[in-house]
Amino acid sequence: MSDINLFEEFLEWRNGKIVEELVGKAPARYEFTQPAAVAPAVIHSAKFQEWAATAKPTSVYRVLVTPDAQLPYEDKEACNAVEQYAADNRFDEWVDLGDFLDLDFLSRHNKGKARLNAGKMLKEHYAYGREVLDRRLDCLRKNNRRAAMTLIEGNHDYRVEALLDEQPEFEGMIEVAEGLGLAERKIQWIRSWRDGTIYKIGKAAFTHGLYTSTYHARKMVENYCCNIFYGHVHDVQQFSKVMHGHDEVVVGQAMGCLCRLDQAYIKQNPKNWQLAFGDFFFRPDGMFTYYIPRIFDGQFTAPSGKTYKGRVK
Repeated sequence: MSDINLFEEFLEWRNGKIVEELVGKAPARYEFTQPAAVAPAVIHSAKFQEWAATAKPTSVYRVLVTPDAQLPYEDKEACNAVEQYAADNRFDEWVDLGDFLDLDFLSRHNKGKARLNAGKMLKEHYAYGREVLDRRLDCLRKNNRRAAMTLIEGNHDYRVEALLDEQPEFEGMIEVAEGLGLAERKIQWIRSWRDGTIYKIGKAAFTHGLYTSTYHARKMVENYCCNIFYGHVHDVQQFSKVMHGHDEVVVGQAMGCLCRLDQAYIKQNPKNWQLAFGDFFFRPDGMFTYYIPRIFDGQFTAPSGKTYKGRVK
């Protein structure tokens, strides 16, 4: 065979290899990281469902709902007044709407600002959070030993997860649920901010909140299309969505806050923040009535007519 023929055969072989590599006789295999399992969109209150299954039509399932406390920057008088109210009445469940902790030293706004973060330790904030949770549980279970507590994740609570995204070597060591000892206290943890999960009791849905526009209550109810109660914005605002049918109207309701109104990052600028909380009465069919007592000067008057004044030791 001549050198020319050998060279032509080589070219044919080489070109075939190139085509095979580009097109491939078998489908190319690529390895991608599997996405995490999709979180549930809704978690229903198991305690309410258990109660509703056997409750008489005239029975009531009562729920205390508290918005953003942002420990350790809570309004201590307002929080104490709410705790007195919890201890003075019988509740079946306590739902906290998130931003239970502030964790300002983990905020992206404070990143690189050592002077603002000086002396702030995560373990101390967790210890204080556990102390507050224990006090709340004592108040809640004073009149109902089987009462449940649910804590919804807010964007401030999520700051720990944002830190773990940057420093994954600490995963499994500093998460909020473990730091607050939620499992040992039998407190349910709803990953609202991370996963978008909402918590439902009857026909009411609870989440931390999402929007901060002027008419956020309207945007919340029009996007969620259900009775949606939330914190996050620190004001009290309601919007009723037009629906077709009898008794089909649903509302978006912002629940105020329980943090101090003089937060450092707000300075002395105007704000619409309001100290408040919620008291819900559910029927077995899921329908409900609710009240939002506003707190001024550390005190409020309950629907019963009794005034609760916060005390700070």
